Amino acid sequence: MRAAGRRGQHARSPVYAPPLVARVGDGRLTGSVSRGSRGVRVHTQRINLSMCVSVCFHPQTLMWCVRSPSPSPSPCASPAATPLPLTHSLCSFPYRLVSSIPFLCSAPLPCSAPPRCLPMATPPPIPLLDTASLRQAALRFPPPAGVKFSYGTAGFRTDAALLPSTIFRMGVLAALRSICTQGITGLMLTASHNPVHENGVKLVDPSGGMLAVSWESYSDLLANAPDADNFVQAVEDIIRNEKIQERGKSGEKVLLGRDTRPSGQSLLEAAFKGVEAVRGVEAQDMGILTTPQLHWMVRCINKRVPATESDYFRTLSKAFSTLSDLRPSGLGECTDHENLIVDAANGVGADKLFQLQKVTPSLRVQVRNSGLEGEGLLNDGVGADFVQKEKIPPRGFDASSDSSKRCASLDGDADRLVYFYISPMEQTDATSACLQLLDGDKIATLFSSYIMDQLQILRGKSLLSGAIPNTEIPGFGTVKVAVIQTAYANGASTKYIKQVLGLEVALTPTGVKHLHKRAAQYDVGIYFEANGHGTILFSDNFLQWLHDAASLEEEGQRKQAARRLVAVSEMVNQAVGDALSSILMVESVLRYRNWSLQQWNALYTDLPSRQLKVTVADRSVFKTTDAETKVAFPSLLQGAIDTLVGEYCRTLEVVMEFVALKVVGNFLCFMLVILSYQEVHNWKSNISFGQSREVRGRKGFCEAIRN
Repeated sequence: MRAAGRRGQHARSPVYAPPLVARVGDGRLTGSVSRGSRGVRVHTQRINLSMCVSVCFHPQTLMWCVRSPSPSPSPCASPAATPLPLTHSLCSFPYRLVSSIPFLCSAPLPCSAPPRCLPMATPPPIPLLDTASLRQAALRFPPPAGVKFSYGTAGFRTDAALLPSTIFRMGVLAALRSICTQGITGLMLTASHNPVHENGVKLVDPSGGMLAVSWESYSDLLANAPDADNFVQAVEDIIRNEKIQERGKSGEKVLLGRDTRPSGQSLLEAAFKGVEAVRGVEAQDMGILTTPQLHWMVRCINKRVPATESDYFRTLSKAFSTLSDLRPSGLGECTDHENLIVDAANGVGADKLFQLQKVTPSLRVQVRNSGLEGEGLLNDGVGADFVQKEKIPPRGFDASSDSSKRCASLDGDADRLVYFYISPMEQTDATSACLQLLDGDKIATLFSSYIMDQLQILRGKSLLSGAIPNTEIPGFGTVKVAVIQTAYANGASTKYIKQVLGLEVALTPTGVKHLHKRAAQYDVGIYFEANGHGTILFSDNFLQWLHDAASLEEEGQRKQAARRLVAVSEMVNQAVGDALSSILMVESVLRYRNWSLQQWNALYTDLPSRQLKVTVADRSVFKTTDAETKVAFPSLLQGAIDTLVGEYCRTLEVVMEFVALKVVGNFLCFMLVILSYQEVHNWKSNISFGQSREVRGRKGFCEAIRN
């Protein structure tokens, strides 16, 4: 059909309009686009019928318009033609014509504003999925029979041989998340402190934080799809539910990282295949990294900040040097310069520590359990999790030759950190451990005291005045500061933070996602779990004020305090807990204070505590409340715990501070804080026996509730 409009107007810049495909009655409309004096006009003809209609597109409003023509017969109309309804559209999603206007075919009409117009979007759509190709790719990675996956704070973790299908499917999900957020996402292959034969996967959001909680159910949905067809259907459901528009390629990307586990390389291939199964999304291998490094890279790239591994080390080193240079001269000479001996858990952190030390000459570190041949297996009797739970020195450390030395432990992927020292044997007795642990609670306390010192200076108070800090700062207002803890934090740390530092303590359920979210609600949010995972978050408003104060303030203590806090914000990993940056932060504060580990440890005395695990058949039966300090269901279980605690309080005349419970895997984890180690061991035996009897007696009841 001849295009309407004057010849000269075809030379104008083209205006995009999607192909019009609609069904009229039992026929079908297709069309061509031309430009006329009143806008872009689409001329359509009716397939298999001798009728034609006129539809136009307004480039100014990006709308398709359908007009009901005058009833005069058209030269191309059949004499027998009668009005037919435009019932529904076959246009590619999201374009659709929603009209029931009866009309006869006519010659092209002037494009005046019709009564019904339909908005549309640009640019041209590109299908996200080739479902046939996606299905074929999924068939290469069949799911293991009889295995149910559950995505949590740690992502998916299990035996590496069971993971290829899940890794492939998480690659697809990471790509969809990238498109949905229009940002770069990440996929990390690690099982953290788990044994070497296991592996896992966790996804990273564009913020650098963990996958949004609202998408965790999609992870379970895809991972547990029983076959390729169900998997493809689940992917399509996610696209539909999240209204992921089909779009052209605009830089969507997934960064892939892995730790040193032998299974990482083969699983990486599955991740690549998953990401590339979604059109327009690129997978980029970032190599062997710590988990926090990948989080940091994703965050920085989305903020348009240089984010190579070299940039990571350079950023940490520069901040460490700044804090060293800003150490007050009036505090005396820093005397404790001996090496820090770091247990690297035979994991990825060893090599990264070597690289960090190369660009940070003032950091004196000796690495043990580096993963070299003969040093042992990943996480086997080594690492932060082992030291924190067992409270004994890791392999490669000797109670005699390493006595009183400064020591620290990373976990397998270097996101956890604990410090420790070994007391001289003559200073210990039969009931006390020779290892003195400085866990995440002690780290949070150290960092909090340093932050509050700087805020006192900004307020105008003298350094280390001992007064409870007031966070009202001239020029900014009230700075909201809090320490975020879980019920598993030692009560002595909570008391110190509240009563000595004068800070708010906010309690959340266990899991980094809960602590991180709560910490982000403050101008300065400090969170650490007892296991050594944590960081410091700064609000954008307060951080901008600090930058201004550091550059505009006259020379003096206030300017130095602002510069210190800016350096802290650059040193700590504000995406996630990072053992390497935490080491630099601890070392900076200890040098600032001129403290030894023994002086740091003397801030408060931990209340003795004990954790134990009880195996259960179905973890979903057990529900907790009050930030995991109470058992909500089964209700009789909390009553049994209260009775047992009461018996010990009466008969042994001790005070139990609290009992906490959380569900990990198929275990119930209990915690009790009491006044002496012997009573803690006795309580462990009783609660284990009582809990086993409780679960067995209610097995049928619990199964009924679950079903």
